[in-house]
Amino acid sequence: MQTGAEKFSLRGTLCGLLIAFSAVAMSGCGGGDDSAAPAVEAATAPAPAVTPTSTPTQTPAADSTSPSATPDPVATQDTAPTPAPVLPQAPAPVAPTPTPSPVPVPVPAPTPAPTAQNQAPTISGSALTAVNANNAYNFVPNATDADDDTLAFSIQQKPSWATFSTVTGKLSGTPSAADVGTYSNIVIGVTDGKASSTMGPFSIQVTATSDGRVTLSWSPPTENTDGTPITDLSGYKIRYGTSPSALTQTLSIDNSGVTSYVLENLSPATWYFAVVAVTSSGSESSDSNVVNKKI
Repeated sequence: MQTGAEKFSLRGTLCGLLIAFSAVAMSGCGGGDDSAAPAVEAATAPAPAVTPTSTPTQTPAADSTSPSATPDPVATQDTAPTPAPVLPQAPAPVAPTPTPSPVPVPVPAPTPAPTAQNQAPTISGSALTAVNANNAYNFVPNATDADDDTLAFSIQQKPSWATFSTVTGKLSGTPSAADVGTYSNIVIGVTDGKASSTMGPFSIQVTATSDGRVTLSWSPPTENTDGTPITDLSGYKIRYGTSPSALTQTLSIDNSGVTSYVLENLSPATWYFAVVAVTSSGSESSDSNVVNKKI
């Protein structure tokens, strides 16, 4: 686009060209003087004077075809000044075509990492299947979860004389003589909130009386596992149950001088027994060899 200063400069140049071309046509070029140039008047030549000439005395005869009178001279006019050429104006600048903005390419969302599949918890154990009336009954199942989820326990067909913990899965209680009988189809389950497992079913028989008894005897240990002598032996624990892999019942003996013990009121079943040595600091040995007796 041209500015006002450029228009003014072009006008001054054109004016200069007109002056140079014809001084007659433009007597001057004033910036901003709107008065018209002096008009050019036509110069008319004066008519030539007609001077009569002398003729012979003899007058010729009149001729009807005599030449006409001398024509009047024709008035002439100076040639008009040639107009100055019109300079072509510079073409208006063409605005550049804007370059289109690139269309953004959508970036795909990242693929989420696959979620690890939940694994169901496991539960196992060998519950006692018999108990005498007025004797305590205890059973705690073994439950694990590979995902380390919080576990909750449940039970079906719980004996009326027993209590059950939904946190640990422990089934415990002391049946009375009025509870004598068989309690069947007991099922203990565990869940991590997404999957579950169960153990059972199993039964518990409550007997009124039983003369089942067993006498256990053992030799006290004299050495620690590293070969040093034992100096702080404080007592023993007798562990027993109806499965060699589930010695769930425990009896403590707080006397290191005792080397035998009689267990009574054992319900009809095959029972398994082991003895553990205990020190005054609370350390325990591993189980002794397991022995059994059928009642």
